[in-house]
Amino acid sequence: MSHLHSRAHGFRIFIQPDGNKVKVDAVDGTSVMKAAIASGVRGIIGECGGDLSCASCHVFVVKEWFDLLGPIGAFEDEMLDATSEDRTDCSRLSCQIVVTPSLEGLTLTVPASQR
Repeated sequence: MSHLHSRAHGFRIFIQPDGNKVKVDAVDGTSVMKAAIASGVRGIIGECGGDLSCASCHVFVVKEWFDLLGPIGAFEDEMLDATSEDRTDCSRLSCQIVVTPSLEGLTLTVPASQR
C-alpha cells in the first residue's frame, strides 16, 4: 500500500543579533521563508509572499550548506543587491530555498535588518 505523505524536516535558523536558535520543521516542497514565517521566526518578513520581489527574506547560509542549495538564479542575484543588510558570499533569499530531505539540518542566519 502506498501512502502519499510529505515528510517534515527540521532545520535551524539562528536569529541575530541575539543568537537565539529556533528549530523549524517544514514539509518537503515548502519554501524556507514560508516555514520560517509559519513558525514565528523573527526577522523573516517576506512582504511579497515569496514572489521574489522584495528581498525581505534575506538569510546567510552557513558555508558548508551553501553549495548544496544549487545555483542562484539571475533575478535572485539581482534582488540580493537590494537587501537592507549587505550581501555576503553566502547570502540567499529564503523564498528561493525549497525544503528537501537533503537539507535536514540546514543552518541559516537571519540578518539584523530586513528593511
